Amino acid sequence: MIIEELCLAPILAVPNFDILLEVEFDYTGVDIRVVLTQVKHSLAYFDEKLSGPKLNHPTYEKEIDTMIQALTYGNHYINPKPFIIHSYHKALSYLN
Repeated sequence: MIIEELCLAPILAVPNFDILLEVEFDYTGVDIRVVLTQVKHSLAYFDEKLSGPKLNHPTYEKEIDTMIQALTYGNHYINPKPFIIHSYHKALSYLN
């Protein structure tokens, strides 16, 4: 059962700042999701539903907003060291 898994298994790992951190984010139509991972273990998770005028923005703008949210949310993890960003949106792959 899910409740047993939540009680018995560690859900989020403790970060090791000697290992590279990865930021994965995605915009899924009405929500933005951000996961901070390290060696395939989740460190933090952020999920927000979009509402109001943000829903009318173009997709690339929503993806950039999602990236900004991801970097803002995980700033205390990613600030001291280099990190990798993963995005599922093709237009954002051209950003340096």
